[in-house]
Amino acid sequence: LKYIANAINVWSGVPGGSLSPALAVGTGLGHNVAHWFPHVAPAAVMLMGMAAYLAGVAQTPLTAAVICLEITPNQDLALPILAAALLGRASSALICRTPMYNVFAARLMREYENQRAADARTAAAQEPAP
Repeated sequence: LKYIANAINVWSGVPGGSLSPALAVGTGLGHNVAHWFPHVAPAAVMLMGMAAYLAGVAQTPLTAAVICLEITPNQDLALPILAAALLGRASSALICRTPMYNVFAARLMREYENQRAADARTAAAQEPAP
């Protein structure tokens, strides 16, 4: 359910609110694959899943790793979390080369320029003829 909510959120084009769903989905994915790693603590796999998914969605591996490291007091997980974030970013770049926030910024700039052009046309049309 969280995955669907995250997909709808990203699809909607609203830049805010993608962080928390991405963390939740990543945690869920980590939980789902934790049984494949019986000698690793499930919480560690969940943190790596969280970092990988967030890095994939936002294509910002360092930010994802830092956020996940702030969640845990176990700094021994720094390298595995960073590796998971880098892997998530690399996997995401194979599917979508443009980071999500760059798409949002380009869309906002396009809308801003269109609005400025429309305002300029309206102002020009309202000026009295000499």
